[in-house]
Amino acid sequence: MNPFLSKLNIYCGNLKAKTLKDLSIITGSPIGITKSERTKDILNQCLDLEQLRQRKLQQGYIIINSIDTGISNFSFTKFKWNINDKLPILLSWEKIQLQQKFLTNLPNNHHKKFDKLSSNMSPKEFSLLTHNLVNYLLLLSSSQSSQRSYTIPDVFTIERQRTRTISSKFVLDPIINCNILENLLFSSLENRLRNLKDVDSIKPYLVLSSNPQRMTSFWCPNMKTMNNNNNNNNNNNNNNNNNNNNNNTEDHEPLSEKKEKRVKLNDNKLSKTFKINLVKDILRTRCLSQQHSNDQFIELDSHWGDHLNHVITKNPTKFKLYDCLINDDEEMNNLGQNGTKKDDDLADSFLHGLSWIEWLRSYEGIYKLLNEGKEGEDRDSNSGYINETLLNDFIEYCHERKLFVDKIQERVINLP
Repeated sequence: MNPFLSKLNIYCGNLKAKTLKDLSIITGSPIGITKSERTKDILNQCLDLEQLRQRKLQQGYIIINSIDTGISNFSFTKFKWNINDKLPILLSWEKIQLQQKFLTNLPNNHHKKFDKLSSNMSPKEFSLLTHNLVNYLLLLSSSQSSQRSYTIPDVFTIERQRTRTISSKFVLDPIINCNILENLLFSSLENRLRNLKDVDSIKPYLVLSSNPQRMTSFWCPNMKTMNNNNNNNNNNNNNNNNNNNNNNTEDHEPLSEKKEKRVKLNDNKLSKTFKINLVKDILRTRCLSQQHSNDQFIELDSHWGDHLNHVITKNPTKFKLYDCLINDDEEMNNLGQNGTKKDDDLADSFLHGLSWIEWLRSYEGIYKLLNEGKEGEDRDSNSGYINETLLNDFIEYCHERKLFVDKIQERVINLP
């Protein structure tokens, strides 16, 4: 364990369970049941965040490519965060019908129609599709050479796929295909680095799994909070009422299995809607606000800024994320033909990328805080001594960042 993580481990050992939970949320860590589990998960997550911090420090920037896999609904969002900038800049935001884009050159596919998702893709098709997709993501095609020097990612985050739908006890073919694609893509990206022939042609990058539950819990309130807000929508004391309602809810008898499944299904649908609305709000705030504010999460270059301004100003409240894409006409036509004009996968890839940006921001704040104590503190901490002032500052920082998350969730609840 490196010296900083050793120090972090010591300070985590002196935090209460509630503060450890806050620290888990702001760094994107799993929330374990016991304090020791939470500390272990936080340190494991911080191993990845430390690599991102070092890469950003060494290069002066970091590029994160966040991926939501799917055969017909593959989407990815690429952000670049410069070391001296508060906000990341949006580089790419794409949605691809993978079969149309990467399998149409197979001899057997000259006359194959992709009117709907194929449920019987062969191993050869999966292999070729993944190979071409990896080349595309690494900007290795000749048409992408002009972008290669400044937009090749430092980290790929790939959303973990579920094993079945909440409403069904069966594993559906599209879910099987998504799981196959997720694992093939992850291994192909990692194996590309292991191939010595490719070392000189691409810079090293990280490949990380991104947990959809942790991403969703960072941006969206839970079901109880959303229901309580709906019940008290016109009450000026929403916060107090929500706390009371949450306490009362915990006294209710457990839900039946059937009702619990229905609640989970509704929760899933609600979170999709809220995430879509949140991304719309982030884009709308960025495009329509005259000044920078704490409500903004991204920067836009002139290319994206002009395009999104055009889309959003036409209909600020009802525009679709799909309409925000800058795909070429052929790809947009392929997406439309295959019924993929939906927004939830675009919102997921967008928010996965921003999640890692915000988790890294939290980690950088913690790193700076714990390394800027009084003279001699490093020696004392390594020997097991806790600086009480620094510990209190650490606790306060965790609570402040958690309040930031709470404000995001409150913003989501209050969206029209």
